[in-house]
Amino acid sequence: MSEVIYNQEQGCATILLDEPMMIQSATKTYALFTDAIEKYEKIFISQKNVDEFDLTYLQLLISLHKTAVESGKEIRFDGPHPESFIALINDSGFPLNIFEAKDNLLVIPGGNNNE
Repeated sequence: MSEVIYNQEQGCATILLDEPMMIQSATKTYALFTDAIEKYEKIFISQKNVDEFDLTYLQLLISLHKTAVESGKEIRFDGPHPESFIALINDSGFPLNIFEAKDNLLVIPGGNNNE
């Protein structure tokens, strides 16, 4: 079950994803994202235990990024992207650098990024 873990010492929250990030889990994932963005200034997303992704998940990430920028929050990925996530980006038609690995920040080129 995916969850949000708060690290008071580091002042950040980590969203631990551990199920397929598909349309079937979109409502639950959206709730995790919106809850975290309301409560925490700095959020890490851990995808290391996820092996399936679809376009719905990419849309949720883009929405999360926009909300973070508007709120002055920081979103980063915790660790490298799984191969299946990279494959989805490559197959989706999105620019290859839509989620740049720049310090694992969630970066959408051309946007007002939280760097």
